[in-house]
Amino acid sequence: MSVFVACTPDFRELSAVADGASDVLVECLGPDALPVRSAIGVYALPSGAPVEIELTVAVSA
Repeated sequence: MSVFVACTPDFRELSAVADGASDVLVECLGPDALPVRSAIGVYALPSGAPVEIELTVAVSA
């Protein structure tokens, strides 16, 4: 999971923002479903979004 956060250069709490995405995954899928995670600060995101989350998953039937 990659969490992109639109922020100023002095913002250092990127991991705390990404914690929200991890919390949702744990709530929905359980703690064993947590992926490897990156939190990345960027100047801007499309359409002025404050946060963008990219998640790649595999589903088995």
